[in-house]
Amino acid sequence: MALVLSFILPFLEMETIKKIGVILVVSLVVVKSLIAPILFVKYQFTKDFIVENFCINKDKPELHCDGQCYLALQIKAVEEQDGKEAQSEFLSYLLSFQVVLNSSNSIFQNTSEMFYFLAKSESSYANPFHSQSLHIEVFHPPKVIQA
Repeated sequence: MALVLSFILPFLEMETIKKIGVILVVSLVVVKSLIAPILFVKYQFTKDFIVENFCINKDKPELHCDGQCYLALQIKAVEEQDGKEAQSEFLSYLLSFQVVLNSSNSIFQNTSEMFYFLAKSESSYANPFHSQSLHIEVFHPPKVIQA
């Protein structure tokens, strides 16, 4: 798919590319929000099979579980997966925010050390071939001393 897009995208106008991007994002959001209803519809269509094969309470017919335990487990698994994704994104945001806070509290001698630390902590884990000797200097204009 990426190969097809690499051939098609140069020939499309920017407005068309934006529309395609919006359609893709909206469709992903819609699909993500429809996971629970899709599980429920799947449960309704395969209720007999679920009761026979997956129901925890099939030995206790007085509970009238009818496979709802299996449905609850599936919905819980989806919610936990969403929670883990959200939690990992939130934790990575908090960690990057804490690095910025620590750097603004002057734990570094100068700004070049701060930028070296930030660049090393953010980019070196993503690329194993990344140079560890990265050093970023920030240009400071000369100061005028008044006599």
